[in-house]
Amino acid sequence: MDLYLSYCKKLSSWVLTFASIGLVIMTSIITWQIFDRYMLNDTPNWSERLSIFLLNWYVLFGVAVGVHEDFHLGLVFLKNKANGIVKKVINNCIYLFVGIFAWYMFYYGIVLMQQTWTHIIPSLGISTAYSYLPLPISAVLIIIFVIEHLILINFKGERA
Repeated sequence: MDLYLSYCKKLSSWVLTFASIGLVIMTSIITWQIFDRYMLNDTPNWSERLSIFLLNWYVLFGVAVGVHEDFHLGLVFLKNKANGIVKKVINNCIYLFVGIFAWYMFYYGIVLMQQTWTHIIPSLGISTAYSYLPLPISAVLIIIFVIEHLILINFKGERA
């Protein structure tokens, strides 16, 4: 159990680093686009679409880290008023609902990828399915982090 918890911490750190690097790359692309547009009067046709493409990836990875760090939306007003077993039940319900949402996100992310595999993004020359690939990946990460929280709540007595 402790091995799983330490694995989740390392995984979250890696995903956050990956998302941060992506944010820097995306910001660099947008800066280049602005420079090209206003200084060289020639906007690259790929820059805006690539920025949006990268945004999909890094925002969804950031969401997964948010679940690990307990930054997700929750019933905070109920949690703060409750104590003991009621608080534990509320926390379990919150993470179970987040896990169910992540499962649907995984399933429908795969469906979207299957339906758009043959569509090509003209300015990038890649399949549109790659735009939807972060949905199932981040859903798996969210489920991993939900399990971590359920372990902490029910077996470690933390965050209850």
